[in-house]
Order: sequence, then C-alpha cells, then structure tokens
Amino acid sequence: MEVSITAIEMRRKLGGILDRVAKKGEHITIMRGNRPLVTLIPAAEHEKNCTNQDRVRTVQEALQDLEEWQKTHPEKVRKMQNEDMTGEIRSMRDVRRP
Repeated sequence: MEVSITAIEMRRKLGGILDRVAKKGEHITIMRGNRPLVTLIPAAEHEKNCTNQDRVRTVQEALQDLEEWQKTHPEKVRKMQNEDMTGEIRSMRDVRRP
C-alpha cells in the first residue's frame, strides 16, 4: 500500500513513519508543494531490487535471450559478423547527441 504525506508531517511523525515502512512494509511518498520528492520503502525491498545477484541474473537472462535470437536468426548473425560494429556504434551515438 502506498501512502502520501507532506514533508512537514514527515518531520513531525518521523519515528512512526519509519516504523510503518520497516514493520508493515508500506511505501510512503513524501510530498512538497503537491510534488512527490521521495518514496520510502523497506530496506529489504530496496536490497532485493538493487543487489548484485539481481544484476547478474538480469545479465544472464539477457544472454539467454541473445543466444535464442542468434539461433533463430543465423543469417542476421552472419551479416553482423561481417560489419564494422565500431562504426555502427559511433553512428548511433552521433544520432543521439544534440
């Protein structure tokens, strides 16, 4: 469950808000002037989202997807092997730069 509170309320009720996040797992968004500034989430949830294991798993999944793509598109793989990839990367960067 996500709850929104003002920055002033956060200052007044810091201890209770931290307990709600840590013990109940609530997500609390701190607002200032009707704009969301930050969202507090439990530390365990943050660690789960940001650990190196998750990153490694994501990379492994991407590599598996790439291998599957290569198996289903051998003609494109051969074509790419014969191309100058450095030049392709430079041209993509040039397009992105203002």
